[in-house]
Amino acid sequence: MSDNPTLSELIGSEPTREQVISDCETLVDQEVKAKSGMSGAAIKLGYKTVKAIKPGFIRAAIDGLLDDWLLELEQFHAAWRKTGGSFAEFVTVRSDEVAEAMLVVTDRRAEVSDVKTARKRSKKMRSSAKGNVVAAVPGLGALIERRLGAA
Repeated sequence: MSDNPTLSELIGSEPTREQVISDCETLVDQEVKAKSGMSGAAIKLGYKTVKAIKPGFIRAAIDGLLDDWLLELEQFHAAWRKTGGSFAEFVTVRSDEVAEAMLVVTDRRAEVSDVKTARKRSKKMRSSAKGNVVAAVPGLGALIERRLGAA
């Protein structure tokens, strides 16, 4: 490992990777559970349906996206290393930028999808997805901070 290891080196490989994936899955469960109102009910129903029809899908999706997410988050990790303090606080202050960086990954995936409906749905839901990711950034920052401390 280099003198300035990347997020991918620190938490994106074994043995930490599986723990990070589990932590992310728990975070997604918590974020979905916290949703309210009509849109929250729709999110909860969709999430419950996906988990019932395709058990393990959420975990597999996180695993499949993790490397690209860590690459996008590296810019924040590198900047944080220069300032120190709490990583969770650092990214929370930059929630909007962090959400955009993470959504770049899903945007790229949607663009190359062979499923036309998935591409259309992704574009239609992009603005609400950003709000959901922004809301999850504090939890994500805390999760990464915990794992960096354990790395």
